Amino acid sequence: MLLDDKKKLIEVYMENVLWGNVTLKAVNHESGFHIPSSEKTSFKSDLQQWCSFRAQKQTETEEFQQLTEKLYDLIVDYRIVGLIVGKFDDPDNTIDKLKNDNEKLTEHLSQAYIPPTDSKVGTS
Repeated sequence: MLLDDKKKLIEVYMENVLWGNVTLKAVNHESGFHIPSSEKTSFKSDLQQWCSFRAQKQTETEEFQQLTEKLYDLIVDYRIVGLIVGKFDDPDNTIDKLKNDNEKLTEHLSQAYIPPTDSKVGTS
């Protein structure tokens, strides 16, 4: 569950941003919430820094852990107030589901398969 894994939530958020599944709105006119310009700049910078740490495999550092906490809180807050819109689709879950579906299909096909017989029926 994404709520139990802060790093995973940020990864899924970034993946969905890249695929265009979610967007960050500066203003939610329905709720009246908005992100100040300086906070948008900081959020972008923090995400870039977080991705850099992750790419360099520096995920055990204190700075990475603090940044993960901060970004997690912001992403959840923005989502709750309607500033992050769209569907969070976890690609790992999609891949697992496709693998499971493929295995089930393979099993069904193997059970339905009737091997050919060598004897020729109706020949004299």
